[in-house]
Formats: sequence, structure tokens, C-alpha cells
Amino acid sequence: MARIYDPDNREAAVLAGLVSFEGLEVLDVGCGEGRTSRTIARTAAAVTGVDPDAKRIEVARSTDPEPGSCPITFLAEEIMEVELPTASHDAVVFGRSL
Repeated sequence: MARIYDPDNREAAVLAGLVSFEGLEVLDVGCGEGRTSRTIARTAAAVTGVDPDAKRIEVARSTDPEPGSCPITFLAEEIMEVELPTASHDAVVFGRSL
């Protein structure tokens, strides 16, 4: 059974109404297949998506970003084990991850 998330793209509208990611380096914790990462990449400077499920990260990496989007890096790791430089991101998003 295929997962269907937000077919009307309401999440992007809610995110845009809450915060501007313009020019920011964003960390997307629990990014899954990268849907939210790609939405954020429309305006961010860079996005790093992290998820422990290697199969979902494989899907994220194989999906083309939107034209004009910033670079997205996808890591198949547990967030507590990821080694990132201190203060390397301006914002952290972790929707549907708790």
C-alpha cells in the first residue's frame, strides 16, 4: 500500500506561514523520503535530511529536486549518531519524527 502524504500540499503552506527558510542552512530530522526537505529546498541555502531508514533515504536520493532548489544532502543515520559541526545549521525541522 502506497503512502499518500498531504496531496493538497498544505504542509508547505503551513511551513511558509510559520517561518522563512530563505538563505538558511536547514537540518530535516526524520526526513524519510525527502518530501519536506524538497519543499524547504525551494528557498533555503542548503538542506541536510537525516533518517535511519536506508531504503527511504535511497528513495529521497533518487527523487529529483525541483528546478532552482538548493543542494540537498541525505544521510542514512540515526540523528544521535550523526557528526555535524557545531552550529552548522540555522534551523531544524522534525515533523512526524517523534
